[in-house]
Amino acid sequence: MNLTASYGLLAYALIFAALCTTIRFGIFHARAGLFATLVALAVGIAPGLNGIFGLPSGTLLLLAITHLAYPHYKYPQLVQIKFWALVSFTLFAILFYLLYLQIINSDISVALNLYNFGYANNALAMLLVLLFSGIILYYYKNYDFWVICILFDVILWKVGVYNNLWDALFCTPLLVFTLLVLIKEVFIKIKLAKLIVNKK
Repeated sequence: MNLTASYGLLAYALIFAALCTTIRFGIFHARAGLFATLVALAVGIAPGLNGIFGLPSGTLLLLAITHLAYPHYKYPQLVQIKFWALVSFTLFAILFYLLYLQIINSDISVALNLYNFGYANNALAMLLVLLFSGIILYYYKNYDFWVICILFDVILWKVGVYNNLWDALFCTPLLVFTLLVLIKEVFIKIKLAKLIVNKK
């Protein structure tokens, strides 16, 4: 088994464990995560997810590890995701995949297809963009986690886990997860707006 395949199995086992531990286990959080990881590897859940969705992004893996190490209900400040950031990422990722799959079939979509810039021979400009993004995130918003996340993704790409840097940054499961969180946030905002109106 090569490095990429081994990484995919372990990553999906940890991601599955993180999903399972969204249920609050309190002091048993770590044990529940360990048990779910072993189950995912033992009964074939991790290989199945890897076969269906392909290699998960380093970003999704780091979010899963963070959740397993620090439950969000206990340390909500560890991973701060603003509503505008969720919307921006969702719109960008959807457009990115539409261009990549050439669903928008035109010369413009070919010219705007960013995926090719993620390969090693075209990645200098992309690395500069990531460096610039990391500086902004660190100094402007002080999001240390996301700076570490970018560095983690670049390292995985450089050691050969990913052939393309975009695959390390985000993946389809991460987009689906973001959409679910975004839908939840919209419902919460609608509910709060209704409560404010009723109080008036």
